[in-house]
Amino acid sequence: MKKFIIFSLVVFLIAVVSFKARAQIGLGGKEQIIFAPNEVPKEVTWSTGFSLKENGLETETLPTNQSQDVWLQTHAFPIGTSWRPPTSVNFKIYFNGSITKADVNFSTEPQIYIRYGCDKENWSTWYKINATDKKTEEGLKIYESSISLPQAAIEKYNKLKFEWWKTKPAWSSDEHEFCEWLIKKEPDFFAKEFPFLGYVQVRLEKFLVNPSQNIKSLTVEFGSMVSGLSSPPRDKSKVRKNTGDKWFFVGRKN
Repeated sequence: MKKFIIFSLVVFLIAVVSFKARAQIGLGGKEQIIFAPNEVPKEVTWSTGFSLKENGLETETLPTNQSQDVWLQTHAFPIGTSWRPPTSVNFKIYFNGSITKADVNFSTEPQIYIRYGCDKENWSTWYKINATDKKTEEGLKIYESSISLPQAAIEKYNKLKFEWWKTKPAWSSDEHEFCEWLIKKEPDFFAKEFPFLGYVQVRLEKFLVNPSQNIKSLTVEFGSMVSGLSSPPRDKSKVRKNTGDKWFFVGRKN
């Protein structure tokens, strides 16, 4: 019995030495788009029904008995850090302006969607985000949702990570470096597999009748928890200095 206790203690100490143990790390952030000249990221796009003006992104008042579909799509922005992107994220989306104002005879509530990708080139399908009963100070609806990936989405990714570990990288917990190695081995991996949320995009679609609409800003708040377990670097001098930066991995097109 005494030998068993000593053996268990040794195993425990090895585990402590091998991993810096923090059960989970909370991550959070906010992406806000201000719709004003020279303020909007160039990757943000919208339909011809919108016009960017000093007071925001606006639609014109439509003639009687006319309608139109309008849409707005954000740029791809990163979620999490470059050494460990999350697999589960909570989202809160809201607007500043008059985008949720409804016509007296016809509801024009916007439809909000979100998609995610790993390499800024390949994307999941779009998922609808539902409106809540919560409202902003202006009285506009707040949209909330979460994306949580199943273990099945991560299995192949983790299996290949074991192969990468055999190459003795400087820091085996650096997922950016692993992804760089991975796409050299399988260039189209992230076209088929989506094992984490590296980037997200938000899309608005709306059917307009009247009156005119205005979007001054769009805000996406996000929060996640990732495992805090990490291995000690094999060679600190070779570990990236920007491991704490936001996720910035970009895949290569075939």
